[in-house]
Amino acid sequence: MDVPEFPDRLQVRMSINGASTDVGTGPAGVGDFTRLMLDINPNLTTTGYPNVWTLFSVDVTGVPSPVTGRFAFRYYVENGGPNGTNSDYIGIDTVTYYCVVPTPTPTPSGTATPSSAPDHTSTAQKEADSRPVPTPTTLTVDPTRSSLNSQAKPTSVPSPGKRDR
Repeated sequence: MDVPEFPDRLQVRMSINGASTDVGTGPAGVGDFTRLMLDINPNLTTTGYPNVWTLFSVDVTGVPSPVTGRFAFRYYVENGGPNGTNSDYIGIDTVTYYCVVPTPTPTPSGTATPSSAPDHTSTAQKEADSRPVPTPTTLTVDPTRSSLNSQAKPTSVPSPGKRDR
């Protein structure tokens, strides 16, 4: 099919409110997902949504660092469904989140202390003891160098009842 019979729409939204699951109430509610990052076919035209697998990239900007949040994919089609004039099929094949993380600075794991006592430690134990001790690292996201990629195609998720038209 070159042009879909019914328009589709997909939004990519972001919440920076931690692990919140507040998606709002009612069809127009977005809850904590107030940051609209991408809106594919907001005017609901039959040519505004891709009909082939298409790569979309979204840069994450305007986010304080460090931050914990979530992304949402919102299929937002007014007057859709089996009896509506909008909504056909969409699919999301792959989603990739790229984040440039600064390399942590290693810290010393201990200081050698001279001892006059005989050393009865095995060679394997000495090697294990000389390995650096992992230190907790805070993940800091650089919002100017983070992005979200996804591929979308209108064929994978059918709307109920549209196949019978």
